[in-house]
Amino acid sequence: MFERFSILARQAVMIARKEAGLAGAGSIDTEHLLIGILCIHSELDKQLGTEIQVGSIRKRSERWHIPSTPIPDSTDLPVTPDLNRIFTRASLDADGQRCRETRTEHLLSSMIEGPGHATELLVESGITKEKLLALMSKVDCNGTQVATDASLVAMKSMLELG
Repeated sequence: MFERFSILARQAVMIARKEAGLAGAGSIDTEHLLIGILCIHSELDKQLGTEIQVGSIRKRSERWHIPSTPIPDSTDLPVTPDLNRIFTRASLDADGQRCRETRTEHLLSSMIEGPGHATELLVESGITKEKLLALMSKVDCNGTQVATDASLVAMKSMLELG
């Protein structure tokens, strides 16, 4: 499934796994992916015209996952059914747009449709379907979404937490 994900989308998934493990969650859920996307695609909040902070999302996510003993990186974590639906919908959306790859914008846009905790977090943060559709209309489907300085810093920070 991930072979068509852009480098940023793959980085977001890696950070989501790390987030779930640090929280001691037994699976990777939509809120973990939302944190991953925000970590590596730091300009999204500006593009969406809202302020959405990773720390705030992380704190608000605790209502679904009581922090517990971290799970080592070497342990595989499954994705929840909600997150699996997000992955599938994002790939279908990318195909529908005739995009070469599934990008972070596709993942984020799929989250607003639900189900999942990320949907609630996005709505609470003032992100609407209309804002995401406007963002999606600007996606260059012929281009490649590449790693940025911000995404590399986010990846380095996450690796140092391990």
